[in-house]
Amino acid sequence: MPHDDSGKPLPEKAGFYASNDYLFEVVVQSPDVFIPAIPIHPGRPDPMDELEKCIVLGARVLKLLPNCLNVDCSAEKYRPFWERVAEAGIVFLSHTGGEHTLPVLRAEFAERTLSD
Repeated sequence: MPHDDSGKPLPEKAGFYASNDYLFEVVVQSPDVFIPAIPIHPGRPDPMDELEKCIVLGARVLKLLPNCLNVDCSAEKYRPFWERVAEAGIVFLSHTGGEHTLPVLRAEFAERTLSD
């Protein structure tokens, strides 16, 4: 779900949203079909708590669309989050480039990477 720069959720900008709780309900039903790919906005009020919960549940991928979710992946304030993702061995899958299905909130994040 998109969040503003202060961490407030923006459900009206989401297009659609499925919680990590729902994701794991589906994965538990068919574990050999689905890989748990979690979307956690690092700017939400509880990103580390949600990340730890998902690690325990078996998350293997963190999937984000920075331009649609308003995530500046290069923001220094998110560094502890990215470091924990790496420590846990979770793959970071970030969509870059254009988006035609969801609302784009920050087009300038479409081509950015962690190294920018």
